[in-house]
Amino acid sequence: YYFSKTYIRLWIPMLRFGCDVEASAVQAKGKRHMDNQEYNQAEYEYSKALNVYRKYLVYANPNKYEPILALLLGEMSELYVKTECLGRAEEKCIEAITIYEKIVKKKTKKIEPKLANMLISLAKIYVKANQLEKAEETYTRAWMLLKRLTDENAEKHIEVLISSLYDCAY
Repeated sequence: YYFSKTYIRLWIPMLRFGCDVEASAVQAKGKRHMDNQEYNQAEYEYSKALNVYRKYLVYANPNKYEPILALLLGEMSELYVKTECLGRAEEKCIEAITIYEKIVKKKTKKIEPKLANMLISLAKIYVKANQLEKAEETYTRAWMLLKRLTDENAEKHIEVLISSLYDCAY
């Protein structure tokens, strides 16, 4: 009751900017911890960043922050693979894939290579968990997407395509 509408309109963008800076800094801190194999600290920092993105930023501007949220979820999935928490890794990876698919449906094709990479990550998780049928199905989805992308723009996507072939072979 104490705040006028004008006052609130002025402070909301500033709050979002502060959250944006905080979340990206915390995410970077989590990445540094993961690179240093300090997995508990990395999980803590990633969880803090995830909370800010989910509560404030994606809600405020989904077009800008959903791709960043998906990237963060992918990093968390990678962390959980390294710590052998494959169920959690799968969960975060599937959530990232869902976000990327939602973005692609909005006709944002530039995100498709990231979707393909996340599908490959999920397939690797399935292989590690000895869920080979799911792995094959997921690799096939990634392969079909990469094949279509390569047919459309070979130079841009050939490296990802070759990398996925190598992953499928080993």
